[in-house]
Amino acid sequence: MPKKARTERRRAKKKTTCSDLSKRVKVCTACRLSKTRTRAVPAEGTHKAKVMFVGIGPGRQEDEAGRPFVGQSGKWFDRSLKRIGLTREEVWVTNLVKCRPFEGRRNRDPRANELAACAAHLDAEFELVKPNVVVPLGNIPLKHLLGLDGITKKRGMCFFKEDDPEVVYFPLLHPAVLVRDKDGNLDEYGVDLRNLRRLLARLGIGKYGKKVREQRKAGSAGKSAC
Repeated sequence: MPKKARTERRRAKKKTTCSDLSKRVKVCTACRLSKTRTRAVPAEGTHKAKVMFVGIGPGRQEDEAGRPFVGQSGKWFDRSLKRIGLTREEVWVTNLVKCRPFEGRRNRDPRANELAACAAHLDAEFELVKPNVVVPLGNIPLKHLLGLDGITKKRGMCFFKEDDPEVVYFPLLHPAVLVRDKDGNLDEYGVDLRNLRRLLARLGIGKYGKKVREQRKAGSAGKSAC
């Protein structure tokens, strides 16, 4: 691991607030992506979030704005949150890497050394937020977080890690895929969102979770599978 990445990892362990996390990301120079960024893109949300969404990395619009999921992908993301009964203010939104990986004018997948250099930031976010549900958005977060491949077959399903069985992982397609949608993913994505909404309701999270909690108090709540 590069020296700068080790330094960032040591510093990240001392993070205690959302503001600290954001400040460290904005000045991070642990990898070469820092040299080509317009703005670093820290995570957004509340440290009290029960749900964490993990994307790949900033695109051009995120790089310019310094915020995760803006533009057309952001609109898809916000609509998806609404359908599962949540808002941005209630969740944690982040990426595997905090600076835009690109070649020429096109986005590219982050390289292994870039993922490693940024790992300290994501580790610190997990330590701060301690989410109950983690939503990997796309194949790269799925592979990085769970060691699994094939988002089209794994999306909309529940997974658990042996070393942390209390956290539910529920992969979804990345919003950018839905913006382009040349493969007819929209119908299946709608089914995935309904399943995620049922999962959150069962866990008592969000608007629909509140309804289930009220039903449980009244003794009328049913069960739903993940």
